[in-house]
Amino acid sequence: MAIYSSHSSNSLGQYWIQIGFNLIELLSSRYDSVSLPKIRYKFLHYQYSFRKTRCSSLEPFAGNLLIWKPMASSIIYRHILIYRLVMNILYFGKYKTRFDHIINQLSGFPPNTNILELCFGDTVIAEYCKKAGYNWRGIDINTGFVLFSKKRGYDAYLEDLTIIDRLPKADACIMMGSLYHFHPNEFSLLQKILNSCDLLILSEPVVNLSSTPGIIGFLSRKATSVGKGDEAFRFKKSSLLQMLKRNSEPLNYETLLIEDLGKDLLIVIKKNEHPRN
Repeated sequence: MAIYSSHSSNSLGQYWIQIGFNLIELLSSRYDSVSLPKIRYKFLHYQYSFRKTRCSSLEPFAGNLLIWKPMASSIIYRHILIYRLVMNILYFGKYKTRFDHIINQLSGFPPNTNILELCFGDTVIAEYCKKAGYNWRGIDINTGFVLFSKKRGYDAYLEDLTIIDRLPKADACIMMGSLYHFHPNEFSLLQKILNSCDLLILSEPVVNLSSTPGIIGFLSRKATSVGKGDEAFRFKKSSLLQMLKRNSEPLNYETLLIEDLGKDLLIVIKKNEHPRN
């Protein structure tokens, strides 16, 4: 297990300059928007059917489509451009950089590697996988993010990870900035993931900005509501590592890498091939 630290402070001037450049990029034609439906839908696992929508690529858990109550998510999650803008602010103009650390972990994989991204939100990883010749598949609970991805031809699915029993098989799984949403049921989620693949690349925020005064604290608090009400829980570095250590023996995995990125902690987990004695 390796531990690294790559955190460095940025001046306020550099921060706002970078935000300005990112705003220009966000408003360019590169990020054309997708209109969101007024009625929001959710996939649920084998529930009362509104319309049958079996997907052969997700046969183990593809369920039925039914009208469900609207997701009371924060406005931040209702449009990809708003989401990108807020995340750029929360990451001090370095929103795209957080994906680079994930891409570095994927760069050595052979072509046709199957990548499963959970709670994907944005399409940055999907775009990289397409260029690298990997088979990307994404799952998210947010209708707008899924529609945005599908419009661009990506294999995205609308699902609630707390409801489905099984995930599709993959060579590696990615989850960025979303594990805290599943507290205190991390064990169940990790079990589903490791039943699906042998390698998990996890990036999780461990610096809580919600108590920060001003716009940063306000946006940080709003950025946690994905449709299940207010979520006060956040991981700290110590609590995240303790949780992963506690679950490593019953789930039979080892931690290959821990990299301190400042706001986030990058962790690579590998399932052991043989049961522990």
